[in-house]
Amino acid sequence: MNLVNALMRKLTLSEYFLFFKVFILAITARALLKIIPFKKIIFILNKILILHRVRPCPDAPDKKFEKVIAKLKLKQPKVLNCFSISIAMWYFLKKEGYPVNIVVGLRKDELGMLKGHSWLYMNKEPYLIDENMVSLYTIFKFNIVYE
Repeated sequence: MNLVNALMRKLTLSEYFLFFKVFILAITARALLKIIPFKKIIFILNKILILHRVRPCPDAPDKKFEKVIAKLKLKQPKVLNCFSISIAMWYFLKKEGYPVNIVVGLRKDELGMLKGHSWLYMNKEPYLIDENMVSLYTIFKFNIVYE
């Protein structure tokens, strides 16, 4: 039994469904980013959000989002990237009514090569990412909201 299977067994039924919805949207977003500009994808997702009734959100997100992101990061190197995960989690957190934004940052690695990373900000603070890691990047897009 591998690590992913062991972790998947610890998900509740609602977390399991959220995981697969986010996973499918992340894979779709990754494929769409090859043919459709990012702004257009966010525009389409915002139109879908309008059709849904956004629920009033509690002060802090449910732990299910933290668990789902942790599971997605295990699959990330093979199938997903941080940008597609950020888009998918942005959509589902927005759907729940949370004030979340996508952030993209750049840094140079040891060899001088540019490296990019994407994560979420909620209430103007990094969401589920270490502040020390955030400080390594120069944010070149922030507060990406198309409402």
